[in-house]
Amino acid sequence: VWASNPTLRDWLKERAVLSSLDRLKWENYSINKSP
Repeated sequence: VWASNPTLRDWLKERAVLSSLDRLKWENYSINKSP
């Protein structure tokens, strides 16, 4: 039911995009730091 709320859905989508970007940055950071 909550998914029918466009504002909440957009917010969740935004959070999902941000978290995946953070994960990519962290993975790149870890890869670059490893010898």
